[in-house]
Amino acid sequence: LVSIGEPQHDGTRVIYFEINGQSREIIIQDMTVEVTGNKAPKADPSNPNQIGATMPGTVLKVAVSKGSSVKRGDHLLITEAMKIETTVQAPKDGIVKEIYVASGDAISTGDLLIELE
Repeated sequence: LVSIGEPQHDGTRVIYFEINGQSREIIIQDMTVEVTGNKAPKADPSNPNQIGATMPGTVLKVAVSKGSSVKRGDHLLITEAMKIETTVQAPKDGIVKEIYVASGDAISTGDLLIELE
């Protein structure tokens, strides 16, 4: 065990540890932490305008703002999981209708990140 992250608003914590010299991290639900606020909305996989998280992790950077015009393939945000950064790209041309996350937010698989119109 290397360290335990601060509790997030959704009751999760990031646990950092090392196995065989490799740094790892996992996100756990801490049952001793009271959840504050609403749970993150989930993306509707059948709605092409909703962009959801493909894996749990942390939002490192949001590269667009509400009202921004985006083209297919444009970088929307950068997430990080287990020290690997992933760029979330626009699946189609559109305008950013809403951004549901901010830098530093913990995300779970399926969480709604950005909605286009």
